[in-house]
Amino acid sequence: MGFARVLNKRSAAATRLSRPLPLRQAATAVLRLAHLSLVLACNMPFASGCIVADPPEYRDPVQTKPVIDGFRANPTTSSVLVVNTNDQVPFAVPVRSEDAGEELSAHFFVDYGAGSPGLPQNTQTVAASTYADTSREVTWTWKVPLLSANCHLLSLVVAHRTSFEPSDNDVLDPDKADKDAAIINWWLNVNVPTASAATLVNCPLLGIPALGVPTK
Repeated sequence: MGFARVLNKRSAAATRLSRPLPLRQAATAVLRLAHLSLVLACNMPFASGCIVADPPEYRDPVQTKPVIDGFRANPTTSSVLVVNTNDQVPFAVPVRSEDAGEELSAHFFVDYGAGSPGLPQNTQTVAASTYADTSREVTWTWKVPLLSANCHLLSLVVAHRTSFEPSDNDVLDPDKADKDAAIINWWLNVNVPTASAATLVNCPLLGIPALGVPTK
């Protein structure tokens, strides 16, 4: 009788243990799947880090039209310059552009575009650089020549060297003028009494093309 009770207790215990077996197996499968997913998720960043991207494509810089900084130009263009023959007038004009290795050509003229190519006063070159370079300036000290009294126009034209005619370095190639030339002007009162300094009488009638740059 005692042996039977012990046997019955063991059978009952075995029955109780065998009932949740399918549940335990299902839980084990879920845990394994979760573990596998976690391992894969952890390894993905390392796997993506092994992908080697193509190197960036580098292109030659594209040449841009010069930009003259009239705001920082010295003398300023916001007032009339009163000058006399043989005066020494210093100019400093900031300029920037993407040059793709080609130097700039800077030209000062008197009465440029007033029905004629104007009177060349100075020609100089500016070393090639990049648009990010803001340190370049066109600098020049102008000795005022003998001009007729009253109103004149002093102009600075800047373009890349090949935008000027090979046969005449002071004349822009008309096919390139609109796309590559920049201009800034100063109004002059030459050899006038102080009382007439701001009158600008006898100014030339300017026949200036769209950009203000005369061509052949």
